[in-house]
Amino acid sequence: MSWLDKVGKAAMDAIDTAVKVSGDVKQRVDPLIDKSPLASKVRDRILPADLDTSAVPNPESNASPFAPPPTAPEDDTPLGDPEQPAQVYGPGTDPWTGRVLQLLDDRSIEHQFVDLESEDTPPRLEGRLVRETQQQKPPFVYVRGEFIGGFNAIDELARLGLLEDRCANPEDRDQNPNRVRIVVPGRTENETAPGERAPDDRK
Repeated sequence: MSWLDKVGKAAMDAIDTAVKVSGDVKQRVDPLIDKSPLASKVRDRILPADLDTSAVPNPESNASPFAPPPTAPEDDTPLGDPEQPAQVYGPGTDPWTGRVLQLLDDRSIEHQFVDLESEDTPPRLEGRLVRETQQQKPPFVYVRGEFIGGFNAIDELARLGLLEDRCANPEDRDQNPNRVRIVVPGRTENETAPGERAPDDRK
């Protein structure tokens, strides 16, 4: 608890104590005033007997007035969108972010760019990216909703010729006849690959 909270709590406690003491004093003094006609007239002129106090609102709580306002819960929706071929999160002035965008433009890959320096960008977005990706520095690059890393990761995919395939729509990707598929042939229980020893070979 900060010192401001402590001061606020002490002030609220003092007010509560004063209200309680004034109520106790009133209960003890009222019978004495009722015995004196002059004192009763003075009291009635100061505080009419038919005063309606029901409209006076009661405080809902004794929370410290110095406490910070409640914050809205953070959105935990994943930032990667499978409907987008590529997404790039980074500052518009960052050179590595610019290289990622240039790489995507050179290959005519549709992408979504979120400038972390823009006034329209939520202030906590970069913190969400760090927590979700476990990567400390931009750019944050997603391909079909999957986080792949920064510039080095997308550059590696491009050099291997896999970037366009990864960014393609899954349905179009499966129908592409030129797509390279690596197939590992199945092996029966008693078959052995060249150079392997059979299970019953004890030599």
